[in-house]
Amino acid sequence: MDERTPTKTQERRSEERRESSGEVRLRILTESLPGPIRDFSKGGVCFVTEGAIEVEVVLQDGDKIRGTLVRAGTVREGEISLAVRFDEPLGDDHPVMQ
Repeated sequence: MDERTPTKTQERRSEERRESSGEVRLRILTESLPGPIRDFSKGGVCFVTEGAIEVEVVLQDGDKIRGTLVRAGTVREGEISLAVRFDEPLGDDHPVMQ
């Protein structure tokens, strides 16, 4: 019998992640994204676009940070996980990094 041991997934993140609390709001700045259909069904469509989904993250204190939506996925029914890459990295002195 061939036993396989699980391999550790390589960390792809370039920056250290920190636990955080609080709320943010995401404003989508890109109005439309054209692209060819990959597949289509009664329940939805998958398509590819070369455009970027430009967004603005609004922090609790009202600070606004521009970036690009790089990933979206369903966590569970009714919940979506969104990942944004900031246009410019935050400095260590930024309040959200404290």
